[in-house]
Amino acid sequence: MSYGHLSLQNSTFAAFALDFRDRANVRQLLTASPFSMGLLTGGNPPPWHPATPELKAAVKTLKGLPHLALEYGVRKAVEEDMPLVVGFSSLHEIHECVEKWREVKQTGQVRKNSVEEEEAAIEHLKSSGYLDWSWASP
Repeated sequence: MSYGHLSLQNSTFAAFALDFRDRANVRQLLTASPFSMGLLTGGNPPPWHPATPELKAAVKTLKGLPHLALEYGVRKAVEEDMPLVVGFSSLHEIHECVEKWREVKQTGQVRKNSVEEEEAAIEHLKSSGYLDWSWASP
């Protein structure tokens, strides 16, 4: 299981998935935290969050969070054929995630403009130097 590495800000897990499956013979990969442990919720991440102040500032300017982060995370999990682990804080969030999951599984798509919005967010993160950037993990 990889936390926050198949998200809008960091999708490096996808680059290694094939090697984990084929070369390392890992049978089940799981992706977790499409919101990058609260970083991509559209508000302030928890005070303990390990992202740098610069990354927090870069993410804060992104429009459409957390919906965009959820759509991206669900779509990528389906594309990579990985179960998705998501933490919720309300019943509404559970329903929203299930709705997105069904939408992607049934149609293979998400909202009409979400891919364009994702690309704009990814370009912003890339230009700020924080696309696919990871914080240290003890």
